[in-house]
Amino acid sequence: MTGTTERCHHIAEQVCRAWNTTASHACERIDIALGTVATLCLRWPVEHPSPEEVERARLWWRGLDDDALIACLRRVWAVFWLAEPYLVETAKPLRAWLDEPSDPKITAGVRAVIDAALHAGLTEITGYPHAPDRSSADLLGTVLIYLRSSGARDGLAEFPTPPDAAALISELVLRPDRLIESTPPPAGARIGDDAAGTGGLILSTAQHFRAHGAEPADYCWYLAEVNPLAGAGAAINAILWGLGPNVLIYIGDTLTTVDGVALAADERRSVLAHHAHIAQGFRYAKAARDVLRLTDTTPAAEQAGS
Repeated sequence: MTGTTERCHHIAEQVCRAWNTTASHACERIDIALGTVATLCLRWPVEHPSPEEVERARLWWRGLDDDALIACLRRVWAVFWLAEPYLVETAKPLRAWLDEPSDPKITAGVRAVIDAALHAGLTEITGYPHAPDRSSADLLGTVLIYLRSSGARDGLAEFPTPPDAAALISELVLRPDRLIESTPPPAGARIGDDAAGTGGLILSTAQHFRAHGAEPADYCWYLAEVNPLAGAGAAINAILWGLGPNVLIYIGDTLTTVDGVALAADERRSVLAHHAHIAQGFRYAKAARDVLRLTDTTPAAEQAGS
């Protein structure tokens, strides 16, 4: 845990330095820097790349012109929207900047963040094909901490839970009477955190379940967070950590909301209904193209067939 934690802090430090140096005119736009790191996290859970492959990736990103760079980042989100529509929609604060008018200075900062994150070892945290291997740390939470000034963090009263403390709290909550050999609750149980941040306590709980032979995807997870960027980070972490299809994230103040769970459930139903409608349109379009190919009787087709 210690080595992984140190790696996360190193990545976060390098990302923060790259962003603040290269995009100094927009230092307050931490959504862009954090969103860039989140995109890289989504980009890499395919196969753990070797150092040589990471270096080639850095050169590839550097070789893209501004338009191609932004288009590539958008494509990553589009692909994951097809697979995880609700969580990607919840993570909108991390990707909305991609739809803003292009700014060469901002794009330069994005390039610097990509290069710094890869060089610092981002793939050592998220570059694995299986969720348990991507669940060693909350990288996005650490990056968010570094991107904010200490004064801003104090003003927001946001104090992240250290990983070791999070692990202990998870065990105390799950089985306060037996810290040793504590067992997870039955599959289907709901696990929630009303001040989730980017999901540190949830991660510790999921890892605790795995250590005792349970699969986190078999549970229902509820995370509430008042800060949109932190809540968006929790959504991406839910994908990386393999929390499964039953995740609800409410971004709002639970102290003034009667039922954040119900609101989050309504939002998920709406997103999934829209996703189903879009997917149905794709299926109709594909079917129509298939029919046209089968019934094509144009002269060119007839000549090709003769």
